[in-house]
Amino acid sequence: YINDNYVNQIDAGQFLGNRFGFLVEHKQAVAFDYVQVSSLQKTTGKISNTGLEIQGNYRKKIAWYDDFSTNSKNWLASDNQYARLVVGPEAYFIDHKVTGAYITLQNFPLDQASDFLIETEDRKISGVEDYGFGIVWGVSDNNIDDRYQFTISGDGSYCVVKFVNGNVTHLIPWTKSHYLN
Repeated sequence: YINDNYVNQIDAGQFLGNRFGFLVEHKQAVAFDYVQVSSLQKTTGKISNTGLEIQGNYRKKIAWYDDFSTNSKNWLASDNQYARLVVGPEAYFIDHKVTGAYITLQNFPLDQASDFLIETEDRKISGVEDYGFGIVWGVSDNNIDDRYQFTISGDGSYCVVKFVNGNVTHLIPWTKSHYLN
């Protein structure tokens, strides 16, 4: 879903680890307003939560939520030559100052036996238009480069990528979407 509009669905396969978080690439500043992780339980009949219809009639059960009003989840907060990260009072602000990717993570074991949904609302503050920012999940406990990521760019595109042992698999290649604004 992008802005409550269904755009795609994938079977991500086996997770690589128990961490998830945020990614900001190549000299961009982004504010993440909240993050919510929910397990999805199949139901019979039609279910709607806050106007968001889940394909296949699933019921959402919130497993983890943070609105960044405080730093109760202990997100990384710092300011150095690579990035400035500020938690609260209204968002988690990440200003990535150099090229490459900056990733900040939390430990959270997603139940691989069930479907799940990671929701976030974010705002691009400044920076290049043709690099991504977004969420990472299933991040390896031993290697941050082994992960899944959903990224969007300032030019209105999104992609889903899996990184394992230096191999990159575009599960959903860069795709333009009029739902991104």
